[in-house]
Amino acid sequence: MSERGRQRAALGWPIAGSLRILVLLCWAVLLVVAFTAIGPLFLQSENVHRLTVIDSPAVDANAEVREDMSDALTGWTAYKLSDQRELAKPFLGSHDRTTIALTRLDGRLACGGLDERDVRLHATPGSTQRRAAVKWWAFALRTENSPTGNGPADLLKGRPLFEEFTSANAALGAYLTAEREKTRAEADVIARAVLVSAPGLPPRHRCPRGRDGPDPTQ
Repeated sequence: MSERGRQRAALGWPIAGSLRILVLLCWAVLLVVAFTAIGPLFLQSENVHRLTVIDSPAVDANAEVREDMSDALTGWTAYKLSDQRELAKPFLGSHDRTTIALTRLDGRLACGGLDERDVRLHATPGSTQRRAAVKWWAFALRTENSPTGNGPADLLKGRPLFEEFTSANAALGAYLTAEREKTRAEADVIARAVLVSAPGLPPRHRCPRGRDGPDPTQ
């Protein structure tokens, strides 16, 4: 091999070696970016699951329990004050609906966490409401056919029982709503972290919620 050939060969190896190193570095950067994004994406998936399967359905189920109990109270009160059976229609069908709504709510609360402690935190206020609802229904059904004229006295005795239910329902509703908003806030933070960790996205896709991207007309 001539002297010039040896010089070309000597120069070609450093260039080829540098290209290989550059390719390896690029692959390493891609792997780092990929693994960095996997964690936030997993957490985002968990938050979305919790929001759509647990938190929001639990809030809706609790509101349904309140609505069914309110219908029951309306019919029971009208019947007790008038002794007219036809006015008790909202009351007569509400017991089964309340039972179904409570069961649906219990199902959402029972799967409300990632560990046993979180499940207990969800289920405890639900149990308090269920006991209060069952107590009022037991009294209402027991006095449904009480002698004529006992209506006002029955209403007076039943009032604190229903207030116990409304208090438990409001406390549970506030707790579930706070949990839902917390999950939403966490999901927003994770979503922004995912966008930040994805350098390939153009800046207009990284606008925080509630803000528009750059005006394309400008």
